[in-house]
Amino acid sequence: MKKIFSIIAVTAAVGSLMTGSLASCTDMGGDGVDSVLWEGSQNPENTSYRNPVWEPSLEAGTVFKAASVYVAISSETEWAKGLKYCCPVVTSNDLMSWNFTAQTAFSYPTPPAEGEEETTTSTIGLRPSWTEARIASISADFAKTVSGANYWMVYQPEGENSIGAASSTSGQGPYTDQGVFITAEQLGVSKIENPFFAVFSTKFYVCYSTENGSYVQEVTLRRGQKPTLKGTPKQVAGPEFRDVAIYRTSSSSYYLFGTVTNGSGTEVRYARATTAAGPYTDKAGTELVNGSNGELLIEGGDVNVNPENVCRVFADGQGVQYVAYNATAAGKELMASNYKRRPLFISPMELDEEGWFKGVIVPTTGWTTPRFSLD
Repeated sequence: MKKIFSIIAVTAAVGSLMTGSLASCTDMGGDGVDSVLWEGSQNPENTSYRNPVWEPSLEAGTVFKAASVYVAISSETEWAKGLKYCCPVVTSNDLMSWNFTAQTAFSYPTPPAEGEEETTTSTIGLRPSWTEARIASISADFAKTVSGANYWMVYQPEGENSIGAASSTSGQGPYTDQGVFITAEQLGVSKIENPFFAVFSTKFYVCYSTENGSYVQEVTLRRGQKPTLKGTPKQVAGPEFRDVAIYRTSSSSYYLFGTVTNGSGTEVRYARATTAAGPYTDKAGTELVNGSNGELLIEGGDVNVNPENVCRVFADGQGVQYVAYNATAAGKELMASNYKRRPLFISPMELDEEGWFKGVIVPTTGWTTPRFSLD
């Protein structure tokens, strides 16, 4: 009898261990990880992490470092059918484990007004007053030198060729909307999309893509006011290299990442420059504005396809860079709500002696090393 009780106790302990491990994989509304293979304890938590780091989606979202926490904000999405979030916010202490507390970017969640007619879909969180369109693309960063408005966001409503701006005293928000910031008409183009906001010391930049290519422009930030464009926009890539993001390793070394179509899918490529405004060139010295699509960085595999939307790149204390981006599980392009399913991946990468990234990344589901180090 004692032996039977011993077997039961061991089985219960193993079940508890597996439950604790599976709980670290986020699955919103059943649309995340469908199954997890228990691989034992050979991947200790302090040296590895599990990709994707956030599910089911952070479509066209942003990731940035706030004063004391990492923040990720998704475009407007519907993780569970019938429950729509206007730019939900998730946070992390280490880039690897993320938490959602039902907070949204433009406001904290509020219950429906008393007597309000019920609908099949509820939207949690306010939206900018100047548009009723879905917020389809979003980017934010920490501008610590702007007193009283340290965090700035740029975003694009779906189907509208305009970019809005908002600011906050907290990375998590809520953000105060400043209204329309840039329009396609203002720039003399017919299409503008995929804004990216970057802070390099005391200089602030906005990037965006048009039908003619992608551009970078410096902006001026003031508390309580919408940003103002400074100087003229500088084209940094041709029309095939879009949805761009900038990463700086030194005052004279900048990397431009972009999404490029390859057949029926997408991949992420990059190029280098000595200034934020370019010119950005590939290894052969050809500029992105002169026909180059840069160097391949992330390509799809058999399990995860269509890498896109580099949210940002982070460096740890060990000389390793980590790129945050979206990819799609093959055959699972949509959630039950019919919104796009674009999980968040974090992949390590290293620079070689000449300043180019080593190898090509393939988004892989499962345990990944090394774990991001804050030291």
